Amino acid sequence: MSEGDISGGLPSCTPDGSASSRSLILRSIVIRVTVRGITARAVDRPHHAVVSHGNPAQAEGSITLQLCNIEGLQLVHTGLVCQDIDAAKTRLSETLNVRWVGAAREDWSLIMFGHPVNIPLRIAHASNGQANFELIEAVPDTLWVTAEDLIQHHMCFHSPDSEAICQQFEARGFERVLGAQGDPQGYFQNPAGLLIEVIGDGLLDYLQGFYQQSLAAREAEEVAT
Repeated sequence: MSEGDISGGLPSCTPDGSASSRSLILRSIVIRVTVRGITARAVDRPHHAVVSHGNPAQAEGSITLQLCNIEGLQLVHTGLVCQDIDAAKTRLSETLNVRWVGAAREDWSLIMFGHPVNIPLRIAHASNGQANFELIEAVPDTLWVTAEDLIQHHMCFHSPDSEAICQQFEARGFERVLGAQGDPQGYFQNPAGLLIEVIGDGLLDYLQGFYQQSLAAREAEEVAT
């Protein structure tokens, strides 16, 4: 998803600099999340995942999941929502051993619950080489709200056939709460409250730029000290 193509998924701030090809190294992990009988299981593999531009879904050792009997999902990041993004960045930098990229406030034109809206959002991204994170400052009367300082908000998954995956989630009772009908990406929520983001190859490559910058910033800081 480019900066101007945001109706189908979670908006992201523009990374500094770009490259035609990027890779992201992730360590395979096992994740089991159960929400009122709904289980997502990541398959542990012994290799590091190398997610490369153009063919991310076939990366060796990538984290693949089956969620609600939908197979082939690749975990991309955990989405967090906070009251104060500057305070949360400081707190989480040490807790997660990450360096955050972004957080400037920008206006985003989105489709939320089937209606066009314009929302000012502050978003930051980070990676510690084992997991990726997206941090969003709460905005009243939107999808991104919390009464607490910080909450785990959603999980983001990738599929090279994201359009079909979106259709499968809707067929299984998930409501599309972000993105226009038929978009190949978006937010989907089930009656139990489980919130899932689905993205395709283009947005995955776009997000990798943030993760690479985050890792580079941490490495530069470690070298300097």
